[in-house]
Amino acid sequence: SVRLGAGKPVLLNLWASWCAPCLVELGGLRDREGEIREAGIEVVALSVDGLGDERGNRAAASAALEKLNFPFVAV
Repeated sequence: SVRLGAGKPVLLNLWASWCAPCLVELGGLRDREGEIREAGIEVVALSVDGLGDERGNRAAASAALEKLNFPFVAV
């Protein structure tokens, strides 16, 4: 369960570990973390990897986020 700050705008990013443009976008969000937080925006990255073989896909998503050192909420 994810609890988001009341009254804050939320940027919901849909992504997948196999989607190269998605990973570039997540890296861009990571690189702009300070600006995003300063603007009061909450980022939630929602992986669509779990729509198939859930265990393998969750592992791929977790590995991608770890490699990116992604600083925001990811589900």
